[in-house]
Amino acid sequence: MRMRAILLLMVLAAVGAAAQPVDPQSLPSWWVKFPHPKVLYVTGNVDGFAPMFEGDRGGGSGAAAFLIESLSGLAALSVAEGRGDAMVWMNLPNNPSYALWLEETVERTGAGRKEGLNPIDLVRRFHDAGIVKGYILYSADTSARNPFDAPPKDGKNYNNSANVATSLAAGLGAVIIDERAEPRLKELGLTCLFDARDRDEQWFFDNHRDECTRKLVHIVDPKVPHLRGYCIATRSICIFGTGKLTEEVFRWLEPNAPVIGWNGGDENVMTSQFSRFGHFHTASNWCMNLPAISTVRAGVDVPWDTLRVNPKSSVDPLELDWPVDAHFTSFITTDGDNVQWTMGDFMHSPSYWASPARGAFPMGWTFPADQMSQIAPQALAQLVRTQTRNDQVVMFGGGYLYPDEYGRDCKDSEAVLLGHIDQYAARMAALNVHVLCVLAMDWDGDEARHAYERYAARIPGLTGIFALQYYPYNGGLGHVLWVNNADGAPIPVISARYALWNHLSRVEKNGPPALVADLLNKAPHDIAVDPEGSLDWVSAHAWSFFKKADTSKDLLAEEVDQEKASRDPAARRGLEPVQWCVERFAPQVRAVTPEEIAWRMRLCVKPKETLAFLARQLSHQQPGLPEYARDRLYDYLEKLSSADLSTPEAARKAFDELRAIRFALSPMTLAPGK
Repeated sequence: MRMRAILLLMVLAAVGAAAQPVDPQSLPSWWVKFPHPKVLYVTGNVDGFAPMFEGDRGGGSGAAAFLIESLSGLAALSVAEGRGDAMVWMNLPNNPSYALWLEETVERTGAGRKEGLNPIDLVRRFHDAGIVKGYILYSADTSARNPFDAPPKDGKNYNNSANVATSLAAGLGAVIIDERAEPRLKELGLTCLFDARDRDEQWFFDNHRDECTRKLVHIVDPKVPHLRGYCIATRSICIFGTGKLTEEVFRWLEPNAPVIGWNGGDENVMTSQFSRFGHFHTASNWCMNLPAISTVRAGVDVPWDTLRVNPKSSVDPLELDWPVDAHFTSFITTDGDNVQWTMGDFMHSPSYWASPARGAFPMGWTFPADQMSQIAPQALAQLVRTQTRNDQVVMFGGGYLYPDEYGRDCKDSEAVLLGHIDQYAARMAALNVHVLCVLAMDWDGDEARHAYERYAARIPGLTGIFALQYYPYNGGLGHVLWVNNADGAPIPVISARYALWNHLSRVEKNGPPALVADLLNKAPHDIAVDPEGSLDWVSAHAWSFFKKADTSKDLLAEEVDQEKASRDPAARRGLEPVQWCVERFAPQVRAVTPEEIAWRMRLCVKPKETLAFLARQLSHQQPGLPEYARDRLYDYLEKLSSADLSTPEAARKAFDELRAIRFALSPMTLAPGK
């Protein structure tokens, strides 16, 4: 009787926890939302922007693009502050994703749409409306480097005054203009409000930082116009590089501020830097029209139910079979923290979401669902509408960061880490995402383990964690760590065993599709004898090209020169190479979703704890159960507490008994026991 009373208290506690409804509007947010505009001015094709002076590149990288980005920021800020009612959209009609987001934004906000105005006409309109007070001069960065390369160490020809101008624009109500295009604005009657040409980012931070928000920062290469509108509309600082100033800014920001954009140089250096100071990256440097897109609100303009991902691929663990002769593996794409990719190319690319192969086999897609639900719910709704039962969304780390370095240089690193997890934990659960993928420098080091423990304890409904190492991604070779969730149930942290990665076959268990398939076909396939060896996952590198070839004599024949691959019509990346791998599987190898791998790992390696957890879940998922039904569950839990499940047969028997109870309590469709 004492044991039954204890179990009753546990179940009632679970019922109380489950009964709390989720209000989407109360979820933590870190992206800034904007009110609906009455009018949305849509430019002509950005690629057709005319040069503003001799030698100007024109198009989406020229002076006009910088000008319109700054104008879009001022317009959005005026709407946010109730001083205006119109916003600006830079039109990319040749990009099917942005064309769709334009239609969705207009439809869901009810904004009137006015099209075809050129940059100068738009500036004139907003100047006449009192939104544009004047302009700020900047000098173009003429350093000999590609965009998003690191600033030159010698500083030769490097000029970041475009970033200074961007940081000043909101406070002055000014558009920004390349010094060589100044005559065009003088013709409109605009006056120069500030000359930033001889100022740098350090000067701005030392003298004007108090004019900017501490809740986020923009990292933007002075060579490119992108994101300046969102930076201005949010009154954010705009910087670039990983030097002393960046550290000063990161220390000055509030903890857990998003780093919007992308920095230059070594990816490891920049990611380590913002991780150590307790911030996370969004990989958004090529995003367009964020202020206008951000006017669409989740739960208001887009019903929350249409944003709950994995409506068809969520796994019920009690419906799983228990085959003896099988090896289970899952494929998970990389780089799903990338907001710019998911907004700009991912949805309509034949390599990824628009691939003819999608839906043919189970696939895990890392995807920033937490961020997209804030900044572009119309895009997230499109993904959910088009998901198949074989598509499963996996959360990627709450942004790009190293969990084992997060907050290391902060006074209270523990509070910073917990604060970041709490930013997205409830949102992740509300979006129906139960699997987390993380990237660590040392996937099984003490700091990483500490972070996993906190993830498991603070993310409701977390089924499993899939761990990558910075190099190589499959550095853990399939090894599994265990941490406990808030209910004390064990959660697996599963490292990648394999990686589909071009020209990386020198690293163990990395390589092209044929090699990975061969390794999987030779892997253990008896869960009863070797569960961890028979359950694993493959990291599918999003950017690696391969070429279909005869691999009967050479398992590396699918390798292709990455630099030439984009010009080779036969080269493929994304989903199709994964399909080639799956097509080569031996009969005992089965591709499943990541969530299924996690549940199978829990059931096979930790059967007693997992079955007890599922029994308690059965009760609190159906709080109206009659007393006889609850008694049956309590009896099961009491019996389980002293049961010996050390053999596969005993674990299987206990599993089947719980299945039978579940079927009797709620006659859902269950697969017959196998």
